[in-house]
Amino acid sequence: MAAFLFLIIYQATKFMKQFFFAIVLVTLVSLLSGCLDMDFEEPNTGFTLSIGLQSTEERMVNEGDTLEVIGARFFINNIEMEAIPDNEIFEENKTLVNISDLGIQNEVRVASGELLGGEYVGISYDLVLPGFDTEVVDNDLIVRDDTGNITDVYSMVIVGLYNDDIFIFRSKYDERVEYSFDRNVTLPEKEGLLDIILMGEWKEWFRSDDGQILNPADPANQSAIEENFSRFFTAEINTVAEE
Repeated sequence: MAAFLFLIIYQATKFMKQFFFAIVLVTLVSLLSGCLDMDFEEPNTGFTLSIGLQSTEERMVNEGDTLEVIGARFFINNIEMEAIPDNEIFEENKTLVNISDLGIQNEVRVASGELLGGEYVGISYDLVLPGFDTEVVDNDLIVRDDTGNITDVYSMVIVGLYNDDIFIFRSKYDERVEYSFDRNVTLPEKEGLLDIILMGEWKEWFRSDDGQILNPADPANQSAIEENFSRFFTAEINTVAEE
């Protein structure tokens, strides 16, 4: 009788193991089938924006005056991709850009995003003042009193040497700027890329209409330098899947 009971228990246990194994196998096959049938969505076309400074190895020289730029820092916001027929507008994001020619790479990535696809002709953004609630710590752009309260703000600063004396050019310039590509770029909705590098033409920032060097310490040159700064960036572009 005991042997008979043992045989029944053994057979029942064996059946349960087989049943459990069958359930596990079916479940795994179902999961694998689901994975194999899964459609992987193609990535949307994207863009990257970097800003840099042209080489500063050769300084400006004109009629006994010399000038060289060490670096520039400025705030940007409200980036738009200039497109046909309608621009693509991105979320507000006030960003501090810090460019120089002192490192290994003289451009910095400042933005990236996705594009809808279409025909693109340039990029634009606002040069802006930071708010008095900014947490940025920069003694040239953000002026604080002894208690740490902000007393004044600037949108941009350029640091360099004029006739071998250091200068710090500061400005409250607040303007929308636009930089055109060297060609119209047509990209698909998926699997494309538009890589943009804006290179600052620092020599043009301090060049007058008649070719003279603008003294950054002379208040009479303030507006001319500000306007030159807003104009003279060259857009270099690289693309993937351009049509």
